[in-house]
Amino acid sequence: MVVLSGCAGARNLAAGLYETDVTNLFRAIVKEGMVVTDLGACIGYHTLLASRLVGPSGRVYAFEPNPRAYSYLLRNIEANGCGNVLAVQKAASDKTGAASLVRDPESYDRDWVSASSGNADRIGVETITLDAFFTQEGWPSVGLVKMDIEGSEKAALEGMRELSQRNPHMQVIMEFNLDTLRRAGATPNALFAVLLELGFHNGHIIEQGMKPFPVAQAVEALPKTGAIYNLLLLKE
Repeated sequence: MVVLSGCAGARNLAAGLYETDVTNLFRAIVKEGMVVTDLGACIGYHTLLASRLVGPSGRVYAFEPNPRAYSYLLRNIEANGCGNVLAVQKAASDKTGAASLVRDPESYDRDWVSASSGNADRIGVETITLDAFFTQEGWPSVGLVKMDIEGSEKAALEGMRELSQRNPHMQVIMEFNLDTLRRAGATPNALFAVLLELGFHNGHIIEQGMKPFPVAQAVEALPKTGAIYNLLLLKE
């Protein structure tokens, strides 16, 4: 992988220590021929991993609205010969249109999408619902959606209702970060209510040895320390 200069996780990437729990889960659940959707692909770590796992008969859709990260995503896709990957320079949301990408002054991978305007360092980006996108793609059977989108998870889920309905065995790997969620104007209760509406009833905390929890009781079950966790969400 080619990484942006100043990438805080570069050493972990080089040493094979980057998000090891999520990486191991990818290797366990992503199979030959699957279709994987990577929301918040950044420079392409999970995209490249999924590309190799799904093989030539599979497909990976990598969404990344940040222009700089997107340029590195394209470089990494090309360098690895990932002909089964389609990169999309848009943010998954609950509507198709435009929004602002607020740039984090400390790290390129913590930029976040905002519908409001202001004086912060921000650029305009395009948004799209996954329902609208996959209508254009002819509704492939999506097996896994990975989300690392800095608080925009609820909006992305709102925009994939038909996609979820069409894929009863779909799984979701989603970052859960209370701070970014609240910054985006959402709440844990609202987030998990949408997941229940989409048919996701069971969850696992990936970094806690896949500790199970019912989505209906997620607010009570999840840690409230402000730590960031990745969740595996299942319909079955």
